[in-house]
Amino acid sequence: MAYISTLQILDPTIAFPVALRPSAFEHSRFIDKMQPVHTRVKKEKYIESPHHEEHFPAADPRLWTREDVARWLRWMSEAYSLDNVKPDRFEMNGKGLCLMTMDMFVYRVPEGGKLLYTDFQRRLRLAVGSSS
Repeated sequence: MAYISTLQILDPTIAFPVALRPSAFEHSRFIDKMQPVHTRVKKEKYIESPHHEEHFPAADPRLWTREDVARWLRWMSEAYSLDNVKPDRFEMNGKGLCLMTMDMFVYRVPEGGKLLYTDFQRRLRLAVGSSS
């Protein structure tokens, strides 16, 4: 009988301790899984265009003016047959484009925004890599 009485006295949370809160390590692993994966663009996957890029005055997109951005958009439209690219949706300089996410590009150009984003990020990465 003593055995049964001890079972009735024991609280299940004490008998089988389970952490009420995840540890800091478990929490950080969970948060890491929730973060978006950074997209890496490889040169091998990039489509080489037959159009030449000699019309760009600055290799560094951070130095582009509004006219340079419009010229880049026209070039991308012709090179990749993007019909729905409207330059009036990108009335900004190169620094403004640097602040845009892929979602912002896709919002402005639903079909082709991802391509614009990856091309711009490639140019930016090449410029930043060559300046350091």
